[in-house]
Amino acid sequence: MNFQKHKNTLIFLSILLLAFVLRLFYLSHESIWLDEGISIAMAKLNFAQLIDKSVIDSFPPLYYLLLHYWMLLLGDSELSVRFLSLVFSVASIVVSYQLTKYLWQEKVALITAFLLAISVFHIDYAQEARMYSLLTFLSVSSFYFFLKWKDSAAKKWMFLLFLINLLFLYTHTLAVFFIAAQNIYYFLLKKKGAIVVKSWIILQLLLLLAFLPWIQIFLLQASVWQNMVWMPAPTIRDIAGTLSTYSGSILLTLVFCVLILKALIPYKKEQLKFNFLVFWLAFPTALLLVFCFLFQSIYLQKYTIASSLPFFILVAYGIQSFEQKKHKIGMLSAITILAAIKLAVYYAQEDKEQWREAVALVESNADKNDVILFDAAYCKHNAFDYYVKRSDLNKLPLIDVREELNESNILRLDSLSAKAKSTWLVLSHSRDEKALLAQKIKTDFQVLLHQKLIGIELYQLRRRTN
Repeated sequence: MNFQKHKNTLIFLSILLLAFVLRLFYLSHESIWLDEGISIAMAKLNFAQLIDKSVIDSFPPLYYLLLHYWMLLLGDSELSVRFLSLVFSVASIVVSYQLTKYLWQEKVALITAFLLAISVFHIDYAQEARMYSLLTFLSVSSFYFFLKWKDSAAKKWMFLLFLINLLFLYTHTLAVFFIAAQNIYYFLLKKKGAIVVKSWIILQLLLLLAFLPWIQIFLLQASVWQNMVWMPAPTIRDIAGTLSTYSGSILLTLVFCVLILKALIPYKKEQLKFNFLVFWLAFPTALLLVFCFLFQSIYLQKYTIASSLPFFILVAYGIQSFEQKKHKIGMLSAITILAAIKLAVYYAQEDKEQWREAVALVESNADKNDVILFDAAYCKHNAFDYYVKRSDLNKLPLIDVREELNESNILRLDSLSAKAKSTWLVLSHSRDEKALLAQKIKTDFQVLLHQKLIGIELYQLRRRTN
């Protein structure tokens, strides 16, 4: 075998192996948390039930459908349900490599793949049973096929772009902003080398038609959301912090931003390529921010994960733009050390809700005559029940899913615990804005056990007799 001939291929395969190992390491170490529990509960439904349930969920059903069939094959363990995200995360690196190689030389593509392989941001979502790794894969695939079709207008790229964008839309509604960005970028292109306008418009109309069933559902959901406050409007700090989240640390952010500026210095030489990447990086997020300020705040940094890929491609180009090899190696070595430090902290810390530990504590101490109450009813089905093994536990919601605790409904604590030997309170995602539970516990109950876990607070209580 001629090593020099296959050198880049071997390097790329080594990077993929590194990415796989870093994503597999500690994959099932932490408990399933609430959002992952929602994914699993949705995926356990049959096809018709899943579609019906998606109507009241915040996201389109594609990820849940994929997870449904994945679980039928491989089960619903922590390792299994998270492994699907791992697969999409590694696949994103493959497509990012192909896209970068198409834009520039293979060396930039290899650096891009390496940066993504060691990115704690992408590793984090590769280890979570949610749709964000799928979203990343579909985003980079969409923009890769867009580039290929723009340059050749071949029908196969048109079909693949249509298919990927349709899957993109049925994974996350915010895909609308990315497809809108593609449309704006397309119409800003010079005529030379542009796709035939008629073909492009037909493609968008077909996409709209195929997504029409979910648009009706989305409008129905929006009418409910407009009266709900999910999250505060994003601040300048939140927006600037998004780049820090992509990078993994403040120091890496500074290094990456300097490298991007270095990449953009010879702007005219690679103008179209830089325009494309900067547009992909900035414009969908800009559209999201406009939506947040005009309508409803839905800004979360993880919602912009599909925009993080051009960020890493620009950083890779900045590294490759060093003229001397020793400077490239030095910069890559420094980035690797900083990323390794961040990864060590990431693996050492636990930040997911500790439902495994909470359930173990309750099951080992609860009497069959106890009652277990949840202040957030959805935590019972979507998190607690995932780990519970005992069938004799009496588990009840303290209040309805859409309620907040108030002076009236908190009295249910008395009636629900009246005949119980002891009462367990499982507090997580609490809607007790006035701290009424703490007051009630202090005045009417004896605390037998109080345990604070990550994202969960447990009480075992007994009613005072005097």
